[in-house]
Amino acid sequence: MAEFTTAEWEKIKTRLAQDPDRYGLPKREYGSVVLASFNIRKLGARKQRNEATWQFLAQLCQQFDLLSVQEIMDDLEGFDYLKSLMGDNFGAVVSDVTGAFP
Repeated sequence: MAEFTTAEWEKIKTRLAQDPDRYGLPKREYGSVVLASFNIRKLGARKQRNEATWQFLAQLCQQFDLLSVQEIMDDLEGFDYLKSLMGDNFGAVVSDVTGAFP
């Protein structure tokens, strides 16, 4: 699969910033909480995605106050990196593995 060029990433980020509602992002309103559930396909090793993709994912995730992410793999390197890109204002709570029994 071909990767986006730097110019294509800039175009995507610009369009998203200019009209987030068009792409399904809710409007930020004072006193509201913006929730999302997100499946980041096979979120695991950092090397599985290029830096531009990580930056875009972080920018997108920062749009929400509470975010549920599914399909995090056993290798937490990618999750930890994404969280670091999002900044210190964001924390994480982790649940048990789906389908796991005590």
